[in-house]
Amino acid sequence: MSNATATSNETSSTSLGGLVGEDAELMASALVNLQMLGYMVVAYLVLHFFFAEQFYHNPLKRGRGPTALSRAWHFVPLVLRMSDDDIEQYAGLDALALLEFIWLVLKILASYSAYGLVVSLLASWASAEYGEGAWEGPEGGLARISVANMRPFRSDNIFTESWDRWLPSIASVVGILLLTGVTIRLLFRSWEKIVVRRSSLLANASDYSALTVLVRTAGHLAKKPTTAAEARALWGLLYPGQIFDVRMVRDTGALPKQLAQRKKLTAAIEALEAKIAKAEAKKQEKQEKQGAEAAATGAEEAGVTAEGGGEQGEVQKGGFGLCATPQAKLQAARAKRAALDEKLRAAAHTASAEENDHGFNYFVCFNSHRACNLAKQVVNTPDANFKVVAAPLLEDVRWASLVPAAQRRQAASASGANVAYYAMLAFYAIPVRARARVGARVRAGARVPHPEP
Repeated sequence: MSNATATSNETSSTSLGGLVGEDAELMASALVNLQMLGYMVVAYLVLHFFFAEQFYHNPLKRGRGPTALSRAWHFVPLVLRMSDDDIEQYAGLDALALLEFIWLVLKILASYSAYGLVVSLLASWASAEYGEGAWEGPEGGLARISVANMRPFRSDNIFTESWDRWLPSIASVVGILLLTGVTIRLLFRSWEKIVVRRSSLLANASDYSALTVLVRTAGHLAKKPTTAAEARALWGLLYPGQIFDVRMVRDTGALPKQLAQRKKLTAAIEALEAKIAKAEAKKQEKQEKQGAEAAATGAEEAGVTAEGGGEQGEVQKGGFGLCATPQAKLQAARAKRAALDEKLRAAAHTASAEENDHGFNYFVCFNSHRACNLAKQVVNTPDANFKVVAAPLLEDVRWASLVPAAQRRQAASASGANVAYYAMLAFYAIPVRARARVGARVRAGARVPHPEP
């Protein structure tokens, strides 16, 4: 009974739908992966339907780039039609270089797949099916077309072997040499394309970020902010005569929040103005229509005057309700914006003051691309507490993470994380150490005291 059960389990583990061996394993993995692919596609469609703006947040924020897509799959024809110039214009040269590298890898894999599915597959299949002697490899059709299961040489003198031993090996060696040449050629062409575009960009100097680096102080080393004079002196010593200017990321205080409030107030004021203008236009149109009707029917002047007075009384009645009129709301919003403008001027004067020209992060602007490229790769300061990175585009800078207040929060959170780590370590280390000591005493034969029931 046990032997029959074991045999049935072995058969069920190596067969699937009539397939055996590697064929069954491939089919089982394909079914699982196809299901996962379906789940991911459904998740993408659902997320794109509910959060469409998040997928195109950067182009919409920058105000440049391709038109926002209306359907979840419209990116496919858009990407296929987009030229290299469009990609560089919308996303920059670094994004184009990344996409070129991905496209290079896809072309190399496509070349390998084409050769393997045609030449190598046919060579292995012919050797397995029409070679001398019976097939000695694993079961299944995949095993017969796999290079890993090609027929081995039977003797030390390989020149006396039959064609079925030689054919897969020759196809494999030729494929390696051929595809190596194809890879080198494709790599050279992609590299040449990016170098030409980079040289052209450096020649016209239209990309201002190519002449700028961002210097960031490590969060746990942010003890004292650096002044603009100190930064200019440091980088002036590192690259004499190559520094155009140093721009500090200052502490702006409540200025960003106030600017956001003013933006909302301005939008509300514009909406109220548009609403009032629309109401006035509608009222004017109604009055002109009534005047035209009165003139056409020969109505008496007293009747027209009475009708207009009734309308005026109705309008005035609506202005004394519980809800304020649009004119009152507009006046209140304008007064609130005027008060906020005073606060904005005071905050801007404080942030732009000379004594506030310091911070933990700053931008260094160079006069030449050579010095800037060197600065991106090398930091010539011993025990430096900062790191140098390529400056992003101005519209892509996350200012909230660069201001001194954010840097101080980062330093505090780093200290808190260290305290939490050592507390957790002590929480686990003390009982583990105590348990180890008890275990050592037990192994030594000592009697461990324990409470009596």
